[in-house]
This record gives sequence, structure tokens and C-alpha cells, in this order.
Amino acid sequence: MRALVFLCSLIVSTNALALEFQDKQYKNGEQLLSMCTGQDHWQVMCLGYIAGAADMYLIQNPECNPQNHPLNALQDQLVKLLKRKKDLRVSSAGYATAVLFRLAFSCGSLE
Repeated sequence: MRALVFLCSLIVSTNALALEFQDKQYKNGEQLLSMCTGQDHWQVMCLGYIAGAADMYLIQNPECNPQNHPLNALQDQLVKLLKRKKDLRVSSAGYATAVLFRLAFSCGSLE
């Protein structure tokens, strides 16, 4: 019986958490900047977003070199980039991370 109660509470809490994040899709650079400079749990989500985006970017761009780029350094670079280039804040978060990776991973310069 206790196991059933625990299982039900786990399902309810997981659904509540999913509903909390349902609206928080990474739609633009402004939202990504807010997440990456927010409270600790948002920064963890920011790092997860960067890691996933980096994996996809490197699959599509195997010529890039991601050596010596820890996630926290990429997060710092992304925040600086979004603060410096305000036009990236209205672009998609995916585009903003692609610009970051192109600059950071020795793929060439966009400047």
C-alpha cells in the first residue's frame, strides 16, 4: 500500500513539474538569456540546453573543434554574446547557440 501511495505521489509531482515547464520552451535568445542568468535550477536547465544544442551542432558540423570548452565556459560566453548582440535576443535560441558554437568551436568567425 505504501508503495502505491509513493508511486501515485511520484506521478502527480512529475506531472506538476512537466506542466510548470510546458510553457517555457526556448523560443528566443531573450528567454535563453533569462534562463542562463537565473536561479540555480534555471542555470542547470541552461547547461542542459547548451549541451544538447552542442551535440546536435557538432553532428551537423563535424569539422568544428569543441576541445577545451567546458559547459560553464560556454554558458558564460553565451551570456556575453546575448548581452553584446541584442539582435540575437529576438532570434531563436537555436540560432543564438549556433552563432556561439561557430565562434567557439573554431568553425570560423561571423564577425
